Amino acid sequence: FFMWQVPHFWLVLLSSCDGDYERASLPSMTRTFSLEQISRITFMWIIGTAAACVTIPLFGVIDEPWVNAGLLAAGVWVVWRSVRILHAARGDTGFQHAFKRINQYACMVVSLLSLAGLLR
Repeated sequence: FFMWQVPHFWLVLLSSCDGDYERASLPSMTRTFSLEQISRITFMWIIGTAAACVTIPLFGVIDEPWVNAGLLAAGVWVVWRSVRILHAARGDTGFQHAFKRINQYACMVVSLLSLAGLLR
């Protein structure tokens, strides 16, 4: 969840809340980095999140091949579906879609791990 929180929050910022931060005179990433930089950083965090989840079986938490395959498939899916943010412009729906995808991905990971735990 630590890895997931960063792209989750930044996608919220990019998709809908940036104007709210500006109006409230609160600092946000958009004051420090350009939209393109934040998009690239967020995409790298999404890749990092997927890579971290794929390594969960290495720590002995799970040893079911179907869970390993599910984590890999979900990771590839979220990265593939998030590529769009690299070319998204301010106000584009690409950030909103990526926000939905990163949350769906977290749900998939939790579901896979929960199901594996229940079937033990």
